[in-house]
Amino acid sequence: MTFTELSTSLSGYPKDMTMKITYRIPDGIQGEVHPHPGLPFKGGIFHAYLPLNAKANKLLPLLKKAFNQGQTFTIKTGEAVDKVVWGKMIPHKTKLEGGKSG
Repeated sequence: MTFTELSTSLSGYPKDMTMKITYRIPDGIQGEVHPHPGLPFKGGIFHAYLPLNAKANKLLPLLKKAFNQGQTFTIKTGEAVDKVVWGKMIPHKTKLEGGKSG
């Protein structure tokens, strides 16, 4: 999980720069809490965006904790291979324009 400052602002936050969060999840083997323990899953790179302000600065450590505890993503069963997808517990803004997810 890495953070990058962007010199653009998000809709509704014209005075704030943007924080881009990058989650990198490598391919791996599913654990006991996943749909198919012992089988492989496809990882991925995921991006989320926050206005760079005091609220976001308080939120970032909580997002990091949730990610480290496995609460941010889940594994979705696919036809050919299972893959990592956004979980539903912690919504993220995943596009620069538009609402929560575009």
